[in-house]
Amino acid sequence: KLAEVLRSHAAWVRGDKDGVRADLSWCNLSRCNLSGANLIGANLSGADLREANLRGADLREADLSGADLSEADLSRADLTETYLSRANLRGAFGGEVARLDFGGWSICVRADQTAIGCQRQPNEKWLAWSPDSPEIQQMHADAPAWWTDHSEAIKAVIRCVMTKAERAKNGRR
Repeated sequence: KLAEVLRSHAAWVRGDKDGVRADLSWCNLSRCNLSGANLIGANLSGADLREANLRGADLREADLSGADLSEADLSRADLTETYLSRANLRGAFGGEVARLDFGGWSICVRADQTAIGCQRQPNEKWLAWSPDSPEIQQMHADAPAWWTDHSEAIKAVIRCVMTKAERAKNGRR
């Protein structure tokens, strides 16, 4: 059944009239091999993707809100404008760098620092700041509202990259 959902979704992405957007919300996809899958704009909210292989998957504009991605392989996955609010990324791996795009600003997360647009700061600062923090208030007129919308997901990715880097440093996966 999953293969058929993915075929129909690919047709939807191409604009075929018979295509249907994939709705895999709340599905148990733990340990599934979705490497290279075309999941552009798919609804995966609340999905169980624990230990799933999402290596190279195209997740642009997908809804992964509340999804459990713990221990998932996100290597080379495209997460541009992916909705990750309340997603569990604990132990998800994909190297020590993550690249994201949210609301017009590009984000590059590294083990020690994160760049959002032209702002490069240590991860500890990003993790500590709220939309009301003076540092966020001074960045850009839209920064407080943007940080309100996206900080939860960005902080989850920062923690994930930091955890992965620490594990690699200690010789663990």
